[in-house]
Amino acid sequence: MILLLLLTGGDGLVTIPIQGGITEGGLIIISILVVLIAALCVIGLVLWRFGANIARRLNAVQDQVANDHKKPDGTPILLRDDLDDKHDENAAKLDRAIGLITTVQRDVAFLMRKHIEQEDRLDDLEDTDRARRARTAP
Repeated sequence: MILLLLLTGGDGLVTIPIQGGITEGGLIIISILVVLIAALCVIGLVLWRFGANIARRLNAVQDQVANDHKKPDGTPILLRDDLDDKHDENAAKLDRAIGLITTVQRDVAFLMRKHIEQEDRLDDLEDTDRARRARTAP
């Protein structure tokens, strides 16, 4: 007697006795099981490759974020402290740049005022010259 093992929904493992060979219904069940096993193998392969890809990426990320930086003398560098120092340096440079920009803005404003004053004086001189010429004209 040949036994066919079939995995059912909630009943667990069930044996179905087959007498006189595999029937048409048994062949259908075997075909379905082969297709399911093949599908599970394909899904497993896809998941395994996906997991391997993630593991490879995580290793690359871990290499990037590893705190294994050392000074020339071999002492370890605490990246947080190093970044804080660089932040302070950059903040000081930014403050200097802002100071220079403020100075340039003041200088430009001063030059604009001087230019306006010179334009006004030139206009006054031209008006005076026209008036003088008009008085002395024949």
